[in-house]
Amino acid sequence: MGRRYSELPNEFFEACYWMQSREIPMRVAAELAGIPISTFHRNYPYWEGYIYDSDGMFENKQKKMISRILAHHGFKNQLIKTVEELSELTTAIVQYYNKGPGESRLRGVQEEIADVYIMLEQIRKQFMSDCELKELIEYKLDRECSRIEGRYHE
Repeated sequence: MGRRYSELPNEFFEACYWMQSREIPMRVAAELAGIPISTFHRNYPYWEGYIYDSDGMFENKQKKMISRILAHHGFKNQLIKTVEELSELTTAIVQYYNKGPGESRLRGVQEEIADVYIMLEQIRKQFMSDCELKELIEYKLDRECSRIEGRYHE
């Protein structure tokens, strides 16, 4: 059985960060740390699509476009734009909830989710590495599952 993400050696995260900065897939970092991909993936099924890709859900072409957009508008402006997009997503969800499902409301929520993903990826790079994000997600998911199971006490 594989190790929990939080129990992985620091070398794994160092290798992961170094490789991601060079667009080398995560599976290589796992292999170098001596963690079989099949075991790692089986223990972390919610990482499907992430463990094999160095930067989550975006393709190389999309990553370059995101970087270009950030460089053009600047980090400060994109912080404010992120808040705007989050607000638009909130509004779309409230409309969907209050008025009920409808094709246009569903499409509105979908488009705002896409906008938020793009904006979060732009600002995320300024705050944390891919590995740091994945480690925090692991921690947050574990904590919430423990709460559900009644094992977590703050």
